[in-house]
Amino acid sequence: MPGEEYSIERIDIHKDYCPENCKWIEQKKQPQNRRNTIWVIVDGQKMCLKEAARCMGVDYSTMHKAYTRGRLEMVIDSNEYLKHHKKEVKT
Repeated sequence: MPGEEYSIERIDIHKDYCPENCKWIEQKKQPQNRRNTIWVIVDGQKMCLKEAARCMGVDYSTMHKAYTRGRLEMVIDSNEYLKHHKKEVKT
C-alpha cells in the first residue's frame, strides 16, 4: 500500500470499487479526473487549467473567467511567465 499521499480511484466510474477496477493515484491528481476539468495545452504539455494558472502565477479565478469568456489567449499572451518561457498555449 502506498503512502498517505495516495488514494484509491476507480478505473471505470460506472463500475464498483473492486480490486480489478481500482488503482492508486496521488491525491493531488485525483480532482483532475473529474468530467468538468478544463484542460489546456501549454508548450505541448496537457494540464488542467488550475495547474496552468499555478505555473504561470495567475489567479485561478482570473484564468477561469477568461476561459468562460473566450479570452484565455489574452490572459496568456500578457502573462510574464509566458513572455520569459515562450510557451504556446492551446485550449
